[in-house]
Amino acid sequence: MTTLRAGGETDVGRVRDHNEDRFLTTDGLFVVADGVGGHRAGEGASRKAVGALGQAFADPGSAGRLEPVEGANRRV
Repeated sequence: MTTLRAGGETDVGRVRDHNEDRFLTTDGLFVVADGVGGHRAGEGASRKAVGALGQAFADPGSAGRLEPVEGANRRV
């Protein structure tokens, strides 16, 4: 039997003093949101996108559909 393990890590880099990137790893869902450093509200956008997708895909009927992605885009 194959076991899939996932994890994530972000790095602030050499230019900025804070990290705007977000990620989510759950059972069957892997989300990476680049905070687009330097743009207004980049941190909030990545946080909202990851939160919206995590919430939407918590509903088993959402898996494999684009509606949660479109909903996350509207929230951002």
